[in-house]
Amino acid sequence: MNTEKLEIKWYNRISAKLFISMVIALFCFYSVYGFYVLSIEKKMEYKRFSEYGGVFLKRISIDFDKWIEDLEIFSSIIAEDENIIQAILNPDDQNIQNKAIGYLKRMHSKYPYLEDIVLLCLDGSEVSHITHVSDISLDINDIANIPVVDSVTAGKSSFSVSIAKTMTDNLPELAMTHVIKSKGRLIGMVLITPKLDYFTDTFLHHLNIGSANSGYITLVDSTGNILMHKNKDLLFTKLEGTVLSKILNSETHFVKTSDDGEKKIYIHLDYNNPVMEMDEVGLHFLSVESLKISWCPRLKSL
Repeated sequence: MNTEKLEIKWYNRISAKLFISMVIALFCFYSVYGFYVLSIEKKMEYKRFSEYGGVFLKRISIDFDKWIEDLEIFSSIIAEDENIIQAILNPDDQNIQNKAIGYLKRMHSKYPYLEDIVLLCLDGSEVSHITHVSDISLDINDIANIPVVDSVTAGKSSFSVSIAKTMTDNLPELAMTHVIKSKGRLIGMVLITPKLDYFTDTFLHHLNIGSANSGYITLVDSTGNILMHKNKDLLFTKLEGTVLSKILNSETHFVKTSDDGEKKIYIHLDYNNPVMEMDEVGLHFLSVESLKISWCPRLKSL
């Protein structure tokens, strides 16, 4: 009888130890399997986002080119209008000036996202007089020192674009100049200032990036200034230094882990357009998405 009890006692101990060992083995197996699956899923998500993030950026770059091209055509129409040419040739004739301003206001109504349309009269290479449609107070010296104005007066180009700040709220905008000629002679230029947040709202906000629309596209310059972003509070703030250094090192895609452990995938595309006058400061489109995969998705389903 004692022998039978002893055998049962040992059997129970062995069964308990075997059960615990099996539980530990199963836990280790599923943990390793879960981490393996997680690694595979992360690689797949990274590859997936790298592919469609790159496609998005190329599409946005093309859209940005087309937008600039459309504005170039718009500014050339203004520059070639007889009302405008006469206003440049006759800056002291108020009747001619009024006709030009009326024309500019009608043109401005077609593109309300332009902060202003400015006519610059030239005396040689100096800006001698300005006419514009907005109620913003403009200083002729500030206008004359805009890089795209210098580019035109120096004869570098007939149409030039650079990044500037809006006069009213210090948001990013494009400063675009187009030459005005009479009988082949440079007599002035038209300056238009489209706000970049129009492009963000029109071309970027409708893009659904990421599985939960957690991604976004931004434009930065090579000094780190954020020029386009869905969060307007971040405009003209600086991009994180480690991210900027990877961009400047021409890394097209990379992962960055924040201090709180969040991983973000960055896809980078240099933006190049020959009409841009950036004083050797480059522009870069970035597509960003957070990696949000549970640490062991397979275990949750078991």
